[in-house]
Amino acid sequence: MKILALGLLAAVFLNFSVAPFQWGVLGFVALMPLLHLRTLSALRRFLIGWFAGFLTQAFTYYWVFYTIRDFGGLSPWIAALGSTAFWLYQGLDLALWLWAYPLLAQKLGSRVTSNWTPVCHALTAAATWWLLQKGLFPYVFPWNYGSIFASLPWLFESVALWGVHGLGFLAVWFQAGLMEGMRRREASGRSRFALSVAAPLVLILTGLPFHRQVPTETWRIAVVQPNLIPWAKRGRLTLEERVGAHLRPTLGLKGRDVDMVVWPETAMSFVLSGFDRERRQLQFLCRELGAPLVTGTVGKAETGEYYNEIWMFTPDGAEPQVYRKQKLVWFSEQLPWVFSWARWFDPNMGGFAPGRETNAFRWRDRHFVPLVCFEALLPDYVDRFRGHAILNLTNDAWFGQTKASALHLQMIRGRAPEHGIPMVRATNSGISCWIDRRGVVHDPTGLYTAETAIFEVPVPTTPGTSRFSWAQAFLLGLTGLSVGLTRWVGRAREPS
Repeated sequence: MKILALGLLAAVFLNFSVAPFQWGVLGFVALMPLLHLRTLSALRRFLIGWFAGFLTQAFTYYWVFYTIRDFGGLSPWIAALGSTAFWLYQGLDLALWLWAYPLLAQKLGSRVTSNWTPVCHALTAAATWWLLQKGLFPYVFPWNYGSIFASLPWLFESVALWGVHGLGFLAVWFQAGLMEGMRRREASGRSRFALSVAAPLVLILTGLPFHRQVPTETWRIAVVQPNLIPWAKRGRLTLEERVGAHLRPTLGLKGRDVDMVVWPETAMSFVLSGFDRERRQLQFLCRELGAPLVTGTVGKAETGEYYNEIWMFTPDGAEPQVYRKQKLVWFSEQLPWVFSWARWFDPNMGGFAPGRETNAFRWRDRHFVPLVCFEALLPDYVDRFRGHAILNLTNDAWFGQTKASALHLQMIRGRAPEHGIPMVRATNSGISCWIDRRGVVHDPTGLYTAETAIFEVPVPTTPGTSRFSWAQAFLLGLTGLSVGLTRWVGRAREPS
C-alpha cells in the first residue's frame, strides 16, 4: 500500500502543478515519490510508474471522455473505453522512465562505486526523462515538464536559454539529486550531494539573463472569437451564417486603426479555394481595414487530399499566403494505419494530410510564424521557423467547460520566451490572448464567449533566435561527463 500511495502522491503533485491550479513550485518535488522507488525490481518500477502515469493522465485529461462522448457523438461506453485506453497509453511515459533510468545508471556507471555515483544517478534520471519527452515517446497530446513552471515568471524566463525541455531536465536533476542525497547519508558524499542539488538551481538562474531587451514596435492585432460549437460548423449553420459570424465583428473594427486581424482555426470550415465569392469578400474586407486578415480554413489538393490551412490576405491584393498544418493530431486529423478500423465508429476521423512547407507569412518587413493548434506544443518544430511573432490559430471548443483550454494554453507559453518573440493566440471559443516575450499571458478572453479583442503587441524589429538546442546538448554532455567520471574514479579505487 505504501508503494501505491507514493504513486498516487506523484500523480496528485503533477495534477496540482498544471492548470487550473498551476502550483508551479510542485514541479520541484512532483517526481520525488517515484524517485524514492528506484531500488525496486524493474517490473515493479514499471508497474508503479504506469499506475502513477495512468492516474496523472486521468486527473489531467479527464475531459477526453466528454470530448469523445459529446463531440464525437459516441456512446458513454465507447467514450469510457477510448478515454481509458488514452490514459493508459499516455501514462506509459512515467512507466518507461522509472523502469529505464535505474537500469541505464547501473549499466553506464554505477556498477562501480564512488562518491560520484549519486551525481551519475541524478543526471541519468534527468537525461532519460529528457529523451522521452523530447520525442522518444510518441505522445498523442504532448506535454513537457518545464511548462509546469509557467506560473513562476521569475523562473520561467530561463527557458530563453534552456527551453522547456531543458528546464524539465534541470528540475528532474534537482529532484533526483535531492533524493540520492537523502538516501546516502555518509559524510564522504556530502560535497557531491551538494553539487547535485545546487548545480541545477544555479544553471536555471544562469538562463535568466538571456531574456534580453530588444527594440520593438507596437502592433494593434485584433482577434475575433466567434464561439461556434463544432457541430454547427459542420453543417447545422449555413455557410453564410458561419462566414457572417466572423465578418460582422471584423467590420466593426473599421476605423480602429488595427494592423492585423486574426480569425481562429478553420474559421472558414470549407474549401475556401473553391468559393470565389467568399474569397472576394475577405479580400474586400482586407482592403477596407487596410490590414492583413489571417484565417484558418480547409484546403484541398488536386490529388484529393485535404489540409488544415492558414491563409493570409493582404491589402495590396496579392495572392493569399498559405500555410498547411504539418503536425496532425492522432485519431482526430490523422489516423495511424493500424487503427484504420476506427473509422467504422467515426467516418470523419483522420481526414487530413500533413503539409510539407515550413513558411512564415510576410507583411511590412515582418515575418509571422503560422501555427495551427497542436503545433505550438512542439518546441523543436517551432524552431524550424524564424520570425518576429507567432500566430497560433486553434479551436478548443471540442473540450467543453473543462480545464483543457487552460492546460493547452499553459503548455504553449514557452514558445514565446524560447524565441524571444510574442505569440498571438486566436481561438474559436477561448482562451484567446497574447503572450509576451517572458511567457506571461495578457488580455485573456473568456471561455465559451463570443468576443472581439484588440491586443497591443510589442513586436521586435529583429527576428527571434533560439539557443535551447545548444543548451540542451550541454546538459547531455554533463551527463556523459558524470558517467565517465564515475567509472574512472570507481575503477581507480578498485584493488589491482
